[in-house]
Amino acid sequence: MTTNRMLLRFENVTYMLLSCSVAVGLMGCSSSAPVVEAQKPPPNETAKGQLQTSEPSAGWSPWRKEDLTADEFSPEEGFRELSFSDFESFFAKPPKTEAEPTWSAVSKAIVCTGKPKGYLYSKEKFKDFTLRLELRFAPSAGSEAKDSKPFDPNSGVMIYITEPHKQWPKSLEVQGRFSELATIKANGGATKVEPTDDATVRESARKPFGEWNGLEIVSKSGSLTVLLNGQKICESQPSDVSEGSIGLQAEDFAVHFRRLRIRVE
Repeated sequence: MTTNRMLLRFENVTYMLLSCSVAVGLMGCSSSAPVVEAQKPPPNETAKGQLQTSEPSAGWSPWRKEDLTADEFSPEEGFRELSFSDFESFFAKPPKTEAEPTWSAVSKAIVCTGKPKGYLYSKEKFKDFTLRLELRFAPSAGSEAKDSKPFDPNSGVMIYITEPHKQWPKSLEVQGRFSELATIKANGGATKVEPTDDATVRESARKPFGEWNGLEIVSKSGSLTVLLNGQKICESQPSDVSEGSIGLQAEDFAVHFRRLRIRVE
């Protein structure tokens, strides 16, 4: 009897040890540690945090002033550069002294905050010429209300500015407004022009916000022809202005200008 009882106790202990081992193994396999998922960038942002509110093309680069210092460019034969020092400024209302300057030079580029409204105008007056430049708008901050108007940044290149200077001086304007980029209109009492405008070509030639759009403006005896990224968009017959300063507009939106150069005909 004693021997049988000892064997029975041994079997019970063995069974208990095996049960504990199995339980411990199961607990080890089902760890209670939380599963950590890879963080995803917030909506409308890339992994690098760059806000993307428009469709960038292959040549897109982030909107940064610092990018302007890396630009290496030499004018084509017969052209001369126009720099920040070749212009004077006019404001519809005096800018606040503590605010960031509306206009500034970064390397060879001209940077505009867009506010207050006004324009730069060239110290020199021009008549027959070919003007080439590039401009780009900052991408939308994505904060517009759903029921607000679509983001449509605005600026412009004024041609034949005639004094006196005022918010809308007598002149012709090559539109910088994104939706109407490269069309021609009259300002400040200049005789209205009836431009020939190709909206279909504009849509295909125009690059998105944040990218550089190239303008070529040809002035000949008061008539204008405008190319956008090498494609003809608009032309107009002469108005009652045919000579004057060239202007760059501040129209509430941040915009950069670069590679301004002109060839006098």
